[in-house]
Order: sequence, then C-alpha cells, then structure tokens
Amino acid sequence: MVKYSYPKPNLIVSDRGYEIERGDYTLRYSDDTRTFEMDFEFINPPEGIGIVVYKDTIVLAGSRAALVPPERRQEIIANIREAFGSKGVSVDVL
Repeated sequence: MVKYSYPKPNLIVSDRGYEIERGDYTLRYSDDTRTFEMDFEFINPPEGIGIVVYKDTIVLAGSRAALVPPERRQEIIANIREAFGSKGVSVDVL
C-alpha cells in the first residue's frame, strides 16, 4: 500500500518517489526523473470535492510544447488519482 505525507496544504508526497503540488490552476507532478505540469480545476461532484485534470495539457515543466507519450500520461494520471483519492478528492480526466 502506498503511503502519503502532506508536508504543506498544497503538496502530496508519495513513498513511491513522486509528489504532486497544486497551484491555482496548475498541478506539478515530479518523480525521480522529471517534472510535469498540467492544467486542472476544482469541481463539486455529488460525492464531495473533486478536480478535473486536462490530459492534453500535460507537458514537461518549463516547456508548453514538449509532448508526453500516452503511456506516461496514463501513469501520471493514475498516480494523481491515487494521491488525491487518499485525501477523499475525486479526479476526473478530460
């Protein structure tokens, strides 16, 4: 089972070596090799609080044009879902 820590209100750190930092409109996903950025927004689904991640906006940090392969994008999204799920936040992907 993955364990998470929350050193700051906007930061989730996994014991698997990745972390997710929430900005106002951007998520930063970092792992051992790279940092990625993506657009997101808060939503209010019936079950509580949630976010929407826009998968086509996932890029290498600092480069709004560097495309991320689909399989890497899926891995990032799965980790984001699991991390936010640990806090009771649902994640939708568009």
